[in-house]
Amino acid sequence: PPLADVFKIIKKENLKPIIEKYNIKNPFIYATGRIIQDKKFEWIIEAFNKLQDKNCDLIISGMISDSYKEKLLNLIKKLNLENKARILGLIPKDDLISLYNLASVFVLSAPKEDFGLVPIESIACGTPVAAWNDNAGPNETITNNITGLLAKPYDTEDLAKAIIKTAELKKNNKNFEKYIEKFRTEAVKKVLFDSIKKYF
Repeated sequence: PPLADVFKIIKKENLKPIIEKYNIKNPFIYATGRIIQDKKFEWIIEAFNKLQDKNCDLIISGMISDSYKEKLLNLIKKLNLENKARILGLIPKDDLISLYNLASVFVLSAPKEDFGLVPIESIACGTPVAAWNDNAGPNETITNNITGLLAKPYDTEDLAKAIIKTAELKKNNKNFEKYIEKFRTEAVKKVLFDSIKKYF
């Protein structure tokens, strides 16, 4: 699927309403998507807990079942992260785009994830991505050490290290567009039509 044009970098002054709406006071790590057991969002919470400097928060958004939300909230409580980690549930698309923009790092925890839109949505909004180096979707969508970093598969200690290093990449986010333009609608259409022309 192509990357929608609405995912783009927004001027900081236009993000103030979202900061107020969600009471954002600190830099934050962000994760979103379909929040289900298979996506292993608990790994994000565990990696966040292993950050040596917790001068940041964790925000998770997306559709989630009551049972899985309870499991994640119990983990947050067990790790004494109630004041640092939040699960927002499903949010409007405009808010999603703004949170992508505001985040310091986006984290994708799903193992062996197929090609997914959330990493390139985040990159298009200027926020680099930390994910697994498991020869799946992120290996195609993330340019390592430029638009994100790939951690040792399913090692939350290494994911925590990748999160810290990935945050440093955000300062170069004005250059991200050239790395994700191949996922935009016009580029995808061209590849598709060029492929069809070979047979007609």
